[in-house]
Amino acid sequence: MTASKVEALLDGKKFVGGDKPSAEDVKLFNELLGEKNSSLHRWVKHMASFTEVERGAWKAAKPAENKITCSVSGNVKASKKAEKDKPAPVVKKAARTSVVANISLKAGTCPKETESLIRMIKVDGLEFGTFVAAKDSLKWTCVIDDLKVSKQDLLDMTVGFTGLVTKTDFAEWKSL
Repeated sequence: MTASKVEALLDGKKFVGGDKPSAEDVKLFNELLGEKNSSLHRWVKHMASFTEVERGAWKAAKPAENKITCSVSGNVKASKKAEKDKPAPVVKKAARTSVVANISLKAGTCPKETESLIRMIKVDGLEFGTFVAAKDSLKWTCVIDDLKVSKQDLLDMTVGFTGLVTKTDFAEWKSL
């Protein structure tokens, strides 16, 4: 579906079906951005946090050139030896965190339905764990990969269901 068709579909509505998120919203989201593209999802969310004016003020980045200026022979490409001598990039080891979130629901909201909607969201680096239902709340225990999932991502996954969830508090945030 093209961006203009999605824009027309969502015109005047919070979600595809109206005021409440649904499986249709998750399906469209995944069709547009893919199910397991957590870095893309985070980038889109971050880019959308800037106004069009702010985004328009950014200069296009110039591509890095692999050239060395020499007073004798002009521009020369860097030698293979120079490339080999560069230190290898540092790769961060994934840190894992155990999270317990208390999700407050609007009165009359079905906790199991809310759990199902949250579980439909596919996020690379998230192990969903368990949900324990209570009257007007859910207790969610999960494990995240700190390099791929942030506290803000978890908040967006829960409080983003504005018709169902009133707030989310984190009772535990413990490194494993």
